[in-house]
Amino acid sequence: MRVLPGVDCAVATTVGLVREENQDRGVVARGQFLHRKRTSFLLLAIADGMGGMKAGGECATQTLSYLLEALIGSSELSLESCLRTAIHVANEAIYAHFRGEGGATLSALLLEQATGQMVIANIGDSRIYRFSPTKASSVEQLTVDDTLAARVPQFEGAPKYEHHPEKNRLIQFLGIGPDLQPNVLRLDGANQRVGYLLTTDGAHGHGNVLLSEIVANAASAEEAAERLIALSDWTGGPDNSTVICAFPRTLERFLAAKSQRTSILTLWTPSTQCEFVGVNSFPFRHEVRQRDSSLMNSRGNRNEPTVPADRSQTAKGRGTRRPPRKSKKQPPNLLSKPDEESEKEQMKIRFLPNYREDAK
Repeated sequence: MRVLPGVDCAVATTVGLVREENQDRGVVARGQFLHRKRTSFLLLAIADGMGGMKAGGECATQTLSYLLEALIGSSELSLESCLRTAIHVANEAIYAHFRGEGGATLSALLLEQATGQMVIANIGDSRIYRFSPTKASSVEQLTVDDTLAARVPQFEGAPKYEHHPEKNRLIQFLGIGPDLQPNVLRLDGANQRVGYLLTTDGAHGHGNVLLSEIVANAASAEEAAERLIALSDWTGGPDNSTVICAFPRTLERFLAAKSQRTSILTLWTPSTQCEFVGVNSFPFRHEVRQRDSSLMNSRGNRNEPTVPADRSQTAKGRGTRRPPRKSKKQPPNLLSKPDEESEKEQMKIRFLPNYREDAK
């Protein structure tokens, strides 16, 4: 678990007691930029790798990495369009690598500092809730799962469908291809009396009533996140569980934060806190075309193709070989520690000491 300094916000995850690999990813990202059309933003996002498909953990990592990359480089005037475009960029990149055989869910909350505008997006069965932490309150689910049971309630016989063995089958996920239809919703501005909770299916599987009781009786975001993760393990831990909890006033404190003298992207994950200083130099690919998976490396970045043998001679027929094409510098995976070359050429990256970690 990681608690953000200065605000009542925590991000936590557990692999559970059954799975060998944790394919959930969660990140809180604060971008503070200079000399950009896009003002500073706060992003809360979780992704759950698709079980039973290829490389679920890698797909979840790529989902958040490409999402952040697109948000940093976006010049969209509308915050809603900015998030929607970023989602399509991530979807096309993952589809180009796995061709629909791998993917992840996504739930994201994006807040713009200058205007206070806030939008949320959801693909799959991860969720976003809104709550007021009082004994009498209940958690309000803001998103609708992309499952058969949740998306077809208007069909005749829907009550019987609740017990169908395929009720939780996803109808879309990030990486599904060009047919993706992101669920993007604009919310009212940040409210000092309201908090937000993002969960993967392993954390909210016990129902909204129990979820409400846990949040209402928690004294802090750290306590709420810790209890939700513990509940998942105490009940058998059949799945990975990830939670991001932001108590009231968290978003308002972000809006009131002072501007920095340089551009900084700060990331908090359950295991890492780091800063990317000078992030204005971060290269952004405005367009990701669908391409053969052989052109993609293990991180989903493009590998420059080699020059075919029959084209190795110059047009004048002198028999000299073309100089090798220089590969374009690709952005580092924002959720992985960058290599030394990226650190020197792209930006300064600082891995910060933990503000607070589990005593475990």
